[in-house]
Amino acid sequence: MRFLLPIIWSLTCLPSVFAALPSNAGRAITFFRDKDSSFPSGQASRSTLMDRIVQTDVKVQYLCKWDNREFTMQAAQLLTELSVSQYVDSKAGIRLLSLPRSASSAIANYSSGRKFEVITVENPWLRVRDTQSKKEGWVLSSQVKSRIDDLGYFRNLIRTPLRTEGTHSSAILSQIPQGERVKPLSIENGFIKFHYKNFVGYSDITHFVSRADFASFAFHKDKKWLPVRHRIGAQIQTLQNKTFELTSIQGYVTNPKKGIVIYPDHSYGPPLQAHVEIIKPRAFIWAQSRLSGHGLIWWKKEDIQLLDDVKTAQTLTTDQLMKRNIYEFALEGKDSLRGLVSSDGIYRTEDGLTWTKIDLFEEEKQPITIHPNGNWFVGSFRSKDNGRTFEPFIRWDRIAHAIESTLNTNPRYLRLNKIESLPNSRVAISVDTGNRKEVKLQSLIGDFQWSVVLK
Repeated sequence: MRFLLPIIWSLTCLPSVFAALPSNAGRAITFFRDKDSSFPSGQASRSTLMDRIVQTDVKVQYLCKWDNREFTMQAAQLLTELSVSQYVDSKAGIRLLSLPRSASSAIANYSSGRKFEVITVENPWLRVRDTQSKKEGWVLSSQVKSRIDDLGYFRNLIRTPLRTEGTHSSAILSQIPQGERVKPLSIENGFIKFHYKNFVGYSDITHFVSRADFASFAFHKDKKWLPVRHRIGAQIQTLQNKTFELTSIQGYVTNPKKGIVIYPDHSYGPPLQAHVEIIKPRAFIWAQSRLSGHGLIWWKKEDIQLLDDVKTAQTLTTDQLMKRNIYEFALEGKDSLRGLVSSDGIYRTEDGLTWTKIDLFEEEKQPITIHPNGNWFVGSFRSKDNGRTFEPFIRWDRIAHAIESTLNTNPRYLRLNKIESLPNSRVAISVDTGNRKEVKLQSLIGDFQWSVVLK
């Protein structure tokens, strides 16, 4: 949804919505009884419709891919990463609106980086509360972005029983309507425990969607990032096919190009709970006019095809990256998405969403790590400026000397297998010598006088 921002900003800043008429003002425009009508109600000239505008609104559709086929889906049919967010940040200067309408009055104006709590989601609109001033209002989902540290809400895809215990045989306290947002108190044996109205009960976690379902990366409590393949019940599975409990996860990098079907078209398209790839969002600017003999009608004031960011052969999205073989990856930490990935070349990211190839390493697969003190390591190279430039940090003659003097053996060859960040500004490397399986050495960063770690 980040592609909508420049357009939506111009829409919300009235009177720009009511711009001067184009040269085709006399052309006949089809109008509808409402924005979701399948059949038109008539036609009128653009000038007539413009003269009788009552209000305008933004309607978003997604061109999606599922089962190798493309479908056009309405925003209300899909859950996106923001649909299950509890907190968001503003991307740029935004207006907090009184109603979910682009032409409604503004309650307040905010700069970028402002934190909001999400109260209600009516895709593509969010009702939010500013965490500082406590003012509430509406913003478009394209104007905000998810937070790394947000574990978010769970939303049920189907009508779900709330039970007294975390078992399918326990008594039912209430029925949770489809699409409700709930905040888990705990996750126990495949059930989530939460408050609902006057009850505290349990529901099957497989009935719900969470931020884990949109995750590309998850931050584990052991202070490391994990590449996520998908969620299985109360666990996530990584690209390396390892599983971790959701309760051990403290943050997510989510994929804005993933959607999960909550209201399917039963006669056509992806079924309930299908995971679809959002290829391209499209914004339709609808206007409501009052016409004699027809009353209030809707018509498309603008039909805008929204394009992806410009990409080059040296750039990958996270979604593209996840479809490749990943050798290793490293991110700076829970509060930063800058990092590296080794995947038939070394790629660098600033935001966890777009990855740019570093030409120095061509198509190599290299071990990588990012030290908490700011040093980035790729193979035998080190960067002190967040991966922008690199310089050698390993002198292989020193490595060979350390191995010979400590282990009394001459390496047949030296090949770097792994780099690890250690406390107190130290770094460790694992080297294949051809004589034994592996030799581990460590050094103080900046000194790089290597010593063999004896088992």
